[in-house]
Amino acid sequence: MLSDPGGRELGLRALTRTEDQRESVAPMTSCRFHPNLIRPKNPMPRSRPGHQIITPSEARTAIFIDYEATTKRAPTLLGVRIEKATQVWVLETAFQRCVGLGGASRTLRGDHSQCVNALVDRATQENRVIISWSEHDLRLMEPALAGDTDRLASLHAQYRDAKKSGRRWMARQSERRRAAVLKNGHKLEVYRTLFNVHQPEHFGSGVAGNAMRLLRSQLHQGRPFRELSEKARKSWHVLVRHNEFDLTSLQQVCERIAEGMQMPAAPKSIASPSRAAAPSRAARAARNGRERNPAR
Repeated sequence: MLSDPGGRELGLRALTRTEDQRESVAPMTSCRFHPNLIRPKNPMPRSRPGHQIITPSEARTAIFIDYEATTKRAPTLLGVRIEKATQVWVLETAFQRCVGLGGASRTLRGDHSQCVNALVDRATQENRVIISWSEHDLRLMEPALAGDTDRLASLHAQYRDAKKSGRRWMARQSERRRAAVLKNGHKLEVYRTLFNVHQPEHFGSGVAGNAMRLLRSQLHQGRPFRELSEKARKSWHVLVRHNEFDLTSLQQVCERIAEGMQMPAAPKSIASPSRAAAPSRAARAARNGRERNPAR
């Protein structure tokens, strides 16, 4: 790496300058300037997958996914909804003892890598997109395809981050609607409220983490499902129903967002006459002066 007369390191761009051009640049070294003027950092950043706006046709045929997982652990559940059919794969080994029990009839044992491979293959073959509420789910899927560059590329091409579409939709709405999001953030439950999607309180937000921790503590003791505490068995039912509800509500919200993006944006708010800004004191004095001396 070369250095200029002031001791600053120069990037590759400086190597292509002529001697005269370098001399013209040298005086700048005594001034304060940002080094990225000489050596730009990441001039063309690569965007993350999933930022495309969801279309109505994509929303109607999409594969909707939702993980249930706790921090620093492999995913416990992977829920999938395609059109009107929902299925929940149980990925964590200890939890697989609960499959099909406690009213969770739509649960199946699954291997994470095999499940993700199957989802990507179906999305590609049937020309469906894969939608989740945020790219957190994408980050959970990517390791399951480690080493499979073709499927990983297909996943990136087919994936849609619904939150990104939600933000674009919200930017087109009235100030009153936007205020609800600015207060509570771009959460799925906020959009459910905006679109009047019913939210069962006992299956809503904040229940999955506690349910998984309680179940895990008892399942790791080797207990079969029938020997779990009544609260733990109920937690299993709540956990699965919570995942299923998130999927159905995600589908409804995405359909509404996609339809809304086809509509004209809400007009910019115009202050009503009653709320119009009052003229300043100087403006009032000038106006009164003109009224008293019309010749001027």
